Amino acid sequence: MKSRKIFDPIRKKVCDALPEEIVRQKLISHMISNLGFPKSLISIEKEIDALPHLTVRNETMRRADIICYSKGKESLFPLIMIECKAFRFNQKAIDQVLGYNEHVRASFIGIADEARVHVYWQEETGLKTIDFLPSFEELQRSVHV
Repeated sequence: MKSRKIFDPIRKKVCDALPEEIVRQKLISHMISNLGFPKSLISIEKEIDALPHLTVRNETMRRADIICYSKGKESLFPLIMIECKAFRFNQKAIDQVLGYNEHVRASFIGIADEARVHVYWQEETGLKTIDFLPSFEELQRSVHV
């Protein structure tokens, strides 16, 4: 049986259309087409330890599903990191992406499955969340750089 394929416009390659990859590609398409995320600032399945803004390496073998960068005053910084799940995400998945962000240090983190996206950020009063992905412009306006 021949496996289905899906094109990834960021990595510019054809991938197996596995359930998690389908979630990722639908989200990327929505981010670019409807929410104004620049393709040139999106990274897919990047090894966390290889991120250019990290000064301390801890040899993690983890990969971030989606990271979108923003331009700061002097360099790029991770604006949002999103973990994609083929199944309905739960607290364990949320804890996973929160743990990844201890290394990535994105201003926002997100988690997506086939039916929903939740975005989280830290404020003085604790972790805040919304149940949609704001536009690139809205996220940028929310960050004090």
